[in-house]
Amino acid sequence: MAVHFNLRDKSAQSKTSIFLVVRHHGKNYKYSTGLSVDPSLWDASKNRPLSGKLLPLKAKLNDLELKVERAMSEAEYLTAQEFKDLMDRVTGKVEGKDKTYFLQYVREFCDGKTRATLKSTATALVNFITGSSYTQFGKIDWAKVNAKDIRFDDIDFTWRQRFYNYCTDQGLTALYIQQRLRHIAQMLNASRFSKLHSNDINKMRGWADVKNSEVRHTPITLSLEEISRLAALELNEGDAKVRDLFLIGVYSGQRWSDCSRIKPDQVKGNRLYFVQQKTSSKAIVPLDLWAGLVPETLGEILERYDNAAPTLPTCRPDIFFNERLQFICRRAGITEQVQVITTAGGKVETTYVEKWRKVRSHTARRTFCTIWYKGKMSLASIAQFSGHKSVDQLKTYIGLTDEEYQQAAESEAQAARELLLSKVI
Repeated sequence: MAVHFNLRDKSAQSKTSIFLVVRHHGKNYKYSTGLSVDPSLWDASKNRPLSGKLLPLKAKLNDLELKVERAMSEAEYLTAQEFKDLMDRVTGKVEGKDKTYFLQYVREFCDGKTRATLKSTATALVNFITGSSYTQFGKIDWAKVNAKDIRFDDIDFTWRQRFYNYCTDQGLTALYIQQRLRHIAQMLNASRFSKLHSNDINKMRGWADVKNSEVRHTPITLSLEEISRLAALELNEGDAKVRDLFLIGVYSGQRWSDCSRIKPDQVKGNRLYFVQQKTSSKAIVPLDLWAGLVPETLGEILERYDNAAPTLPTCRPDIFFNERLQFICRRAGITEQVQVITTAGGKVETTYVEKWRKVRSHTARRTFCTIWYKGKMSLASIAQFSGHKSVDQLKTYIGLTDEEYQQAAESEAQAARELLLSKVI
């Protein structure tokens, strides 16, 4: 199905009518839009007024194209009269169902724009509203999106809060969530200016207000069994790179900023050398440290990428990485319930969520420290590999529950007691 606009008389010396032309199921349909334009102001290659000219007319044509695409996507074979009757309803010449749909406008609003952050917001909106998991704006299947679209009138503060929660579940910062809400406000303003709706919810106080809440929970880490399940997943090339980059973090104990920048010259013999970007601390990790514990060692994964970090196809690899990592962890069945305590405005709320929702790039570093601590490696030795400057700092990375810490303390106390008793005797 294709939709475009033609002029009744391209060589006219004054205004001429604009016709809608639709090709649907191999048949061409034609319909008078009731609009007109001077041919000298018309760009025939784009089927729109010249750039920067007649913006209200361009907005009307864009609106009509979106409405027609929506209507025709639900239509079967039509006679000429049936097509005319449908277009009469779409254009409002006869009373029909309101079809002011949000995502269809988002598509038109972002299409052709070069701002990556705006398209990132659009992709997030599609995923949130339709339950999809698209990684890039250009890969969205809009035919499938249309079936789950919402109307502008559906956007209220309840919807805004659900979108906010969706963003926080992805681990986005307050600043980045605020940016997304401002993008939505921009889209609502532009579409309201085009008279597609009268919803001005984004003008209400607090629409883009985002405050950091204090969130406390046991540091999220993965078990050896969960790591093995993750490593065994069959994934497409893009998701495999995300998974492997995460495992590089798990097996090296380094931050995302260091794992994502590994170069071949950092591999020397059987060791991987780091000078950490954040603290300038040095760390050296054996490539076979995890041999026998996991399906592939650090060295084997790096060898697959010529001893360099896998590269991700996006201008914001950190955001892309966390979004896809959660999807991959869910596929791996990392669904254990974990407790989350949120404090905002003096109100404390305790909830339980599936673990994959809280997995982030930093989970890799926490997992490294926790697994080796549970394996009885000393904190000093763990810090030697991870690059932590102090044992006290390292303790915050150990993903043990309060009960596990208590049991460890009691076990150490019992060992100390037995040692003291042996000396007394």
